[in-house]
Amino acid sequence: MIITENSIKNISSGRLTRITNVLLLNVSFIDNLGLMHGKTGIAIYFFHLAKATGNKIYEDYAGELIDEIYEEISVSTSWDFENGLADVGWGIEYLVQNGFIEADTDEVLTEFDNRLFQALIYNTPREIELLDGLVGLGAYFLKRIQNPAANYEKIPSLTNKQTLIHLIDELGRRIQDVYVIIREPQKKFQVSGSKFKVSEQTTNHEQQTTNKKPQTFDICWDYLILLWFLGELFNQNMFNFKVEKIVKRLIETINDDKNLPKLHSNRLLLALAVTKLSNCRIDKQQTTNNKPQKP
Repeated sequence: MIITENSIKNISSGRLTRITNVLLLNVSFIDNLGLMHGKTGIAIYFFHLAKATGNKIYEDYAGELIDEIYEEISVSTSWDFENGLADVGWGIEYLVQNGFIEADTDEVLTEFDNRLFQALIYNTPREIELLDGLVGLGAYFLKRIQNPAANYEKIPSLTNKQTLIHLIDELGRRIQDVYVIIREPQKKFQVSGSKFKVSEQTTNHEQQTTNKKPQTFDICWDYLILLWFLGELFNQNMFNFKVEKIVKRLIETINDDKNLPKLHSNRLLLALAVTKLSNCRIDKQQTTNNKPQKP
């Protein structure tokens, strides 16, 4: 979740001061470069804070963090969307598209594009998930082609589009076993001495054949993240034929009540994801209907 000016304005001044001071005091001890746990996310916070407060000192500080991030990226930096190149690159593209920094991302992110392309083609992730899987790569390349300055006559934009097409095809192959994808996150407890070890996500079938495990709320649930990603593709109005085939396969399974999430919180997230998809399809149909008809 990105903290924006509106969310900052809804935080009390005392709490906002505490958050800001904690970040200022501790950011130098943070090795993580990423959006979710590291310096990229903190830089985005300070850019929004500068805009909300009108304090240019925060903007300068955020710019310094971005410079540090570029200096600290190396060949050993992972590609993933939790701690690596995908979420750092997504964050840079976000800042450029929202006017916080000026840059030609086709130049700035060239190395990111190349390494993430190689991760997809030569070391294809085994998982679908956002943090360390196909959707994380997809989120990066989708953000890249969402740039209004993207020019599909140029090699970087064309390559990113083709990479995204390949990724969608790979997702299409991965959803053959839908019942694994729609599994609700669950906690599996294993007794080790006097402590409990917790591992996430067992399938609904596993739950029925073993002792019942409690479900858990997880905003990064693979099924919901995949629906969110497909909705974003609809908004971009690209690859809709491929996307609709995947959506149909994913959605038809929840017509059976037994496949719905057990937790109300997960049901709410699912409802939001399905509503997003429905709205995208309605907008697409309206756009099509409003096109001038040929005589």
